[in-house]
Amino acid sequence: MTAAQRLEALVAHMHTNVKALADLCGYERPQAFYDILKGKTRNISPTVCDRLTAVFPRISRVWLMTGEGQMIEEPSDSPEERDRDLAHSNTDLRENSMPRTNVKLVPLVELTASAGPIATYYESGVELSECPKIVSPNPQADLAVPVSGDSMEPLFPDGAILFIKRINEASFIPWGHAMVLDTENGVFVKKVMPDAENDTYVWAESINPKYPKMHVPKVAIYALYRVLSYNKPFFAQ
Repeated sequence: MTAAQRLEALVAHMHTNVKALADLCGYERPQAFYDILKGKTRNISPTVCDRLTAVFPRISRVWLMTGEGQMIEEPSDSPEERDRDLAHSNTDLRENSMPRTNVKLVPLVELTASAGPIATYYESGVELSECPKIVSPNPQADLAVPVSGDSMEPLFPDGAILFIKRINEASFIPWGHAMVLDTENGVFVKKVMPDAENDTYVWAESINPKYPKMHVPKVAIYALYRVLSYNKPFFAQ
């Protein structure tokens, strides 16, 4: 099966059209998809796969890139996976069942390509507006950020996309929950705990035990974001 045939099969399976699919994936124009359909682009790139699997988490990345296996990943039997499957179960692009106004698009902040924190995107505004938009499974999310590294495994694997919402840390911090810390030294995904001996600091803990705790002064934190949901990555073998 060629890349064009796989894209045609995906469009048909989702009961949509190329223009609507490109719109949901955050493209201003559907040219990237048309190039695939016309054979001008002979492969579906990892970047295109990232956008498609962000919108449709159960589409197999391996199938998109190679044609091997099934289009749809089988759901896991674990409670966590079942919850995510339920959250994504209304991802249907029929015009009558899912109007365009019901789709929540959030900026995907490519932190690995940025030298500064999330705050720099807000300060200039230009960079944030130029970020690709992806569909959020949670309508309350403000942003999407990728996970880089294994410090939060097995909770958040390397390559996962986190959907996050900024909280008012001056009012209340949900201690013990995984959060994204936007700091003057960069952006980190950690479990945040209070410092019982010094209330001007917090402890940022990794899930992976090989990483030590980070002692972070509150004045160095620009913002805290609660992780609302995430999309598990699919890696080609």
